[in-house]
Amino acid sequence: MSSLSRNYIEYKINFNKAWEHHYKNNLHHWNYWIDNNEVALDMPIKYIRQMICDWKGMSRKFGDTPQLYYKNNRHKMNLSTKTRCNVEFILGFIDSGCLVSNVTWDDYLKLNNVDEEIDFALV
Repeated sequence: MSSLSRNYIEYKINFNKAWEHHYKNNLHHWNYWIDNNEVALDMPIKYIRQMICDWKGMSRKFGDTPQLYYKNNRHKMNLSTKTRCNVEFILGFIDSGCLVSNVTWDDYLKLNNVDEEIDFALV
């Protein structure tokens, strides 16, 4: 094996360790919100917005959109129903129900303790 191959393998191993540390230790990654039993916890809206901003930055790099990234990867994401609804609302997928979870608009409002008349602008 050449030294170039060894260097590349070492680089990939170190990069993967760094990436795993990053997403398991930063609140704006959905992976952080998985408990020891693999149960998805609710993400606060602040970190959902940061996560979507992260997706937007990566989308610019790869020439797509946060919506396309989500559609292509949602099946890999272990999200609570409330978190998934918030993600789908922010991405513009919710009209009368969530894209994946089939939660109605009324259910979404109840999950988030939103009074549509008063709090809608705050969601």
